[in-house]
Amino acid sequence: MPWPAKSPELSPIENLWGDFGLAVYENGRQF
Repeated sequence: MPWPAKSPELSPIENLWGDFGLAVYENGRQF
């Protein structure tokens, strides 16, 4: 499910968490 790069509905913290989550999935890891 693609996410928009920036969304006014998301707080900066949520944007940072989203970027972190993408980095984790790109490394092939899941929690």
